[in-house]
Amino acid sequence: MVTNTGKDMGSAKSPRQGQVNTLAAGCTLTGKVSFIGPTMLSGRIDGDVACDGLIIIEAGGVIDGSLTAGSIVVHGALNGAVEARESIEVGPAGRLSGSGYTPTLKVDAGAHVDASLVVSATRSVAHINRSASVPDLSNVSPLTPARAEAGEPAQDALPAVNG
Repeated sequence: MVTNTGKDMGSAKSPRQGQVNTLAAGCTLTGKVSFIGPTMLSGRIDGDVACDGLIIIEAGGVIDGSLTAGSIVVHGALNGAVEARESIEVGPAGRLSGSGYTPTLKVDAGAHVDASLVVSATRSVAHINRSASVPDLSNVSPLTPARAEAGEPAQDALPAVNG
């Protein structure tokens, strides 16, 4: 069940104070999703999510995709690129994996964070460029030293030091 306790989900107006968007447990949305106002997620979203304010991923809630929001609280699972304009908090059973940016980060004991995050008051141009084009190095082999011919030292071998 998807609910928005605001009057009109199609309008660009923020919901009135005290009203919250919710995606109930057992519900799944696939695709690009946007929320205006605070959002509670107990279900699952497979795709990109944008929220103009606070989004809380409750225990059992999952986002597999990018998330951009004002503040993010994770008690469930968030897998993907993440950008919080204000803060990210990962609760004791929360799971965060992927990459992203936030000005402040709070990780509670018991949380699982496997992410490459930039935590800084300002987002640098280098980080923006790096997150836009990260090369895939999964098929690159590690460098190995040159093999010496039988009885001959490798050309790049260091001379022995006597001492």
